[in-house]
Amino acid sequence: MLEFAYAFVDDLLMKNVNPKDGYLVYQKFFTDLVRQIAPVVLWQIQDGKRQIHPSVVSSFKFEAGVVNVMEEKGEEFKFKSGPVFCYSSSAGVIFKTDSIAANEASLSLKMPQTICFLEEPDIHVIKGGSGIDLSNAPWRVKRLGGKSSRDEAIFEEQLQSISLSEEDKLFADKREAPRARPKIDKIITCQIAQSPETSQNFKLFDLSRGGLGFLVLIDGIFKKGQHVEVTELEGQKLDEPLIGEIMSVRSLAPEEAGWKVGIRFVDEVPSSA
Repeated sequence: MLEFAYAFVDDLLMKNVNPKDGYLVYQKFFTDLVRQIAPVVLWQIQDGKRQIHPSVVSSFKFEAGVVNVMEEKGEEFKFKSGPVFCYSSSAGVIFKTDSIAANEASLSLKMPQTICFLEEPDIHVIKGGSGIDLSNAPWRVKRLGGKSSRDEAIFEEQLQSISLSEEDKLFADKREAPRARPKIDKIITCQIAQSPETSQNFKLFDLSRGGLGFLVLIDGIFKKGQHVEVTELEGQKLDEPLIGEIMSVRSLAPEEAGWKVGIRFVDEVPSSA
């Protein structure tokens, strides 16, 4: 595991950092990748499929805005012009950038404008599919076991209406990827688990098979670690609620008002909840 000196901001591991605001974070992150020869996964979406290259970061020049990587197996990089994604499983970090130049098994990337320290639901999804082949189903973790066919149909309808590549979804709260968010407001009905008196409607932030995010305008309503029940999706009442564990509650300021509550779907509410 990479060691990070982030004790000064506990929430940092749940947010996006840019070079201007997180210079020391960038330096520490890339220095550790180089020093420890930590493996990373690079990929690019080409014709709807992922071109994947296990790699290592060989060097970086922060001032020049360059990150140099080497293909782990010595194979030639088969990337075209366009976005390239990089994921470090040991650090739980993903970023999106563009290539500058390639020379067989070596590749120069632009220093990313943002590095994203993933929330646990995203880490689960990425780890589930970053083992060998990122082009198949493990990227999408379905947690609807035991649900009625009607509930699954409702869920699929909402998922398809805001579907997008799983990669871009990780940048859903960044202005550069507005398409990762629902194009029109969608509403869910949610309550603290086993407490129907707390039921309220909330604006959906994002949705995947592994979890969802919704917006609250008042801080303190939900807390990390709580379990919730989603009883309706866009006005359609579910036969059985979707159960989720709150993994994070973070402010969206200054981009927009409110807080994003991120949950991952679970099979049941623990007896102690």
